[in-house]
Amino acid sequence: MFKTFKSEEELIIYINRPEDDYSYYGNGKFDFEDCTFEFEVDFQLIQKKFNDPVVFKDARFEKKVYFENVIFESKVTFEKCYFQKSVSFKKATFKESVEFYYFSTNVDFEGVKFLSTTTFPKYYPNSINLSHCRFEETLDLSSSRFEKELNLNDSVFIKNVSFQSSIFNKKVNAWNTIYKKNLSFRWANFREKINLTDSYVKKGKTDFFGTNFENNAYFYNTEFKIIDLKNSVIEEGVYFLGSTIQKCNRETNRIIKNQFAKQNNRIESLKFHHREMSSYFQELLYESFLNLKNFKLWKLLKNFGDLIILSLNFLSNGFGLWWFAGIIFLFTTTSVIYDYYLVSINLKIPYDQLEYWKYYVQFIVPTHKFDFIDGVILTDKSYIIDYFGRVISAFGIYQTVQAFRKFGKI
Repeated sequence: MFKTFKSEEELIIYINRPEDDYSYYGNGKFDFEDCTFEFEVDFQLIQKKFNDPVVFKDARFEKKVYFENVIFESKVTFEKCYFQKSVSFKKATFKESVEFYYFSTNVDFEGVKFLSTTTFPKYYPNSINLSHCRFEETLDLSSSRFEKELNLNDSVFIKNVSFQSSIFNKKVNAWNTIYKKNLSFRWANFREKINLTDSYVKKGKTDFFGTNFENNAYFYNTEFKIIDLKNSVIEEGVYFLGSTIQKCNRETNRIIKNQFAKQNNRIESLKFHHREMSSYFQELLYESFLNLKNFKLWKLLKNFGDLIILSLNFLSNGFGLWWFAGIIFLFTTTSVIYDYYLVSINLKIPYDQLEYWKYYVQFIVPTHKFDFIDGVILTDKSYIIDYFGRVISAFGIYQTVQAFRKFGKI
C-alpha cells in the first residue's frame, strides 16, 4: 500500500481501497500516518467530507495543501505533521475534536467552524489567520509564541479564550470579534500593535492583568463588561475612545484616565477620574464595613477621614463632574442651616413671605454681616450656626464653581 503519494490518482486509489485493507496501518479508512505527499493536494477535489476519524500523524506535505470547504465529521489529528509549504483550511468544518501540533509555514483558517475541542500548537514561526472563524468550545492558546502576524478579526468565540502569558512579536488584528465568555491576555507581551476595535466581550471578563504593551493598543468602540488593566505596563498608548466599560477596578480606571489625559482628551479623562474616585469610595466603604465587623477600630478610624472627604466631594459635585450636584448641595444644606439659625434667634418667618428669601440670599453669601437681620438679638448659639453656615456655603459655592470649570482641568 502507498506510503508516498506522487499524484492525485494514487491518493484516490488509496482512499477508495477495500475495507479489508483499512487495518493495514490500524487507524481506519483515512489513515495517513507516516505518509508523504509529493504533489500539491486539494482535498476538496478528492474527499469533500470525511465521515470517519482522520489521522495525519507524522505525515509530510512537500507542496501546498488545501482543506478548503472540507467537512470533518469525526476526530482529526495532525500530530507531528510537517507542512513544507503553506496550508489552507478556509471554510472547513471540524465537528469533532481536532489536534494541531506544529506549523512551520503560513496557515490559513479563515472562515473555519470549530464545533468541538481544538488543540493548537504553542509556537508559530509564521503568520496564522483565524479570522471569520467560529469556536464553539474553549480556545486555549496560553503560553504561546507568535513570531509573525496573528489575525482574529470577525471571529466568534462562544466559550473562554486564553492567551495568558503569550508573546506576540508582530501585530494582532482582532477587530470586530465577539467573545461570549472570558477573554484573557493576562501576563501577555505585545511587542507590536493590537487592534481590538469594534469588538464585544458581552458576558465575561477581559483580563489584561500584568500585560506588557510595547506599542499602541486600540480598543475603539469596543464593549467590555469587565476589564482589568492592573499591573499592566503601557510604553506607548492605549486608546479607548467610544468604548463602553460596565465595570472595572480603581487601578484600571486610573490607567484609562491617564491615557485619555495623555491624548489631550479632557472630557473622557474626567469621566474616568469620576469612576476612579467612585471606585476608591466603594473600596473604603467595604473595608470600613469589614473593620467594623471584625472590631478593628483603629483601621476604621484611619479610613474615617478619607470617607468623610470623599462623601462630601461626591455629594457636592460628583467628584468634580456634576455642577448641578453643587447647586443642589449648596441650597439644600444652607436652607437647613438657615432655618436652624432663625430658630436660634427666635425669629419665625413663613416660607411664602419675600422677607424669608431676602434674608436667605444674604445668609448664603459667606461674607455677610453678623447683623444682616435688623432688630434681633444674637446669641452664642446663633454665632456658631452662622460660622458653620459660612463654611458650608463657601464650600458649596467652591465645589459648584469647580464643577463648572471641569473642562479646564487635567
